[in-house]
Amino acid sequence: MNLPLIYSPLTKALLALAFSASAAISQDAGEAAFAKALADRIQPISFKENRELCGYIGRDVFGNPASSEIRVGTYATCTLPPWPDKLDVTATFHTHSTYHPDYISEFPSPDDIESDLAKDLNGYIATPGGRLWFNDTAGRTIRLICTTGCVPQDPEFQKETTDPDLSIYSHAHLRKIFSN
Repeated sequence: MNLPLIYSPLTKALLALAFSASAAISQDAGEAAFAKALADRIQPISFKENRELCGYIGRDVFGNPASSEIRVGTYATCTLPPWPDKLDVTATFHTHSTYHPDYISEFPSPDDIESDLAKDLNGYIATPGGRLWFNDTAGRTIRLICTTGCVPQDPEFQKETTDPDLSIYSHAHLRKIFSN
């Protein structure tokens, strides 16, 4: 008997992302799932400490997804740890700390984009609203992997008028959002 496969909304989104033409070049579903699991672990720490957390994602010596040392930054910045010797680095990751109505924290910032571009690495960004973004440096786009509440959400989070209304943005479009 053939039973239908049942996929969660996140699995469907990850599969769609993995099989889309533009994403196949720069991201795989395993890496995205690892980034989500990492965000699930570190978001609560980021909220409790009121700090950004950051590091690298890649493959360990056995080819498994892994992360580097996780650094604790300030409320609005995080300096990446030293380049890990035993990790084939493919991306950066960081959280956006806690919700504050004066910050546009539900989008990756121009600094997030520029930092990844300078390193020629992709990036994953977890927001206080519980969103997870993928910065595709080759495609010069930011894609929403999963929306509000898919990773832990800051208990103080409130929906803003600046919340994303699209699931993909060009780097140029994000720069305009932050310049207004």
